[in-house]
Amino acid sequence: MECFEALSLIETYHQGKLCDNKQKEQFLLHMFQCKACYDELDIQYIVSRGIKGLETEEKMDFNFTDQLQNKMKRELKKIKDKRRCKRLLFLMVLALFVAAIILI
Repeated sequence: MECFEALSLIETYHQGKLCDNKQKEQFLLHMFQCKACYDELDIQYIVSRGIKGLETEEKMDFNFTDQLQNKMKRELKKIKDKRRCKRLLFLMVLALFVAAIILI
């Protein structure tokens, strides 16, 4: 993913509307690799979380950068885990198919 595309997706990501797992994975990987894009993501996250905290008057943990890093790592892990589950399911179905052919 190029910087221009990644930067254009920041707001969509913050809104939780980046639903395509492939695109989200590419976005997250780019953010982990590109300091300039990550810095923009971090700034926008800090601003949005700060404003949200002021609006709700809730007690907040102001370590926004760590929160963002943890959120991104969790989401990337979730995408990879989902892919692994699909592969495992495929292998199980394939094994059952082969076993059925052998028994016939």
